Amino acid sequence: MAILEPFALAIGFLLSYVYDFTLSYGFAIAILTVIINVIIFPLTLRQTRSTKRMQDAQSDIKKLQKQYKDNKEELNKAMAAMYKEKGINPLGCILPLIIQMPIWFALFRVLREPLSFIPSTSVLFKDLEVSTSLTFFNMDLQIPPSEVAGWVDRVPYLILILFVILTALYQQQQITKKNR
Repeated sequence: MAILEPFALAIGFLLSYVYDFTLSYGFAIAILTVIINVIIFPLTLRQTRSTKRMQDAQSDIKKLQKQYKDNKEELNKAMAAMYKEKGINPLGCILPLIIQMPIWFALFRVLREPLSFIPSTSVLFKDLEVSTSLTFFNMDLQIPPSEVAGWVDRVPYLILILFVILTALYQQQQITKKNR
């Protein structure tokens, strides 16, 4: 996709720069992900706040739906007035996500095909081209986890998956705790 190319090239350049600093492909990917999260944090915060306002307004929306159940036109007018009164933008939950999508898709493409997007003058490009394996915590980052042979070799991948699941559950718990 042509729309992703500028994002992918920028992310590839940033990945190679971080790699030149850390000399670890795994740490470079982790730091790059943090940098991208910091850059898009304002959009994420805006999306979260908008989602929270929409959740807070659900009781009012249900009341309006009961009140105007037979008249869709009046329901739409009443909901638009309520949105305006409460400062809610119905697209505020979706628009930041749509803006973030090309960035995340580009990151995925760079990590999937790094040699296509990393400058050929980079140390990382040469290491990817020459190296038979780039490891991070005993995981070969150049092969898919499904191709790893043996359960002992899969343990780091399983630990990483468990870590991702636990942090996602913790994050979800924190969000729902604040909504109660």
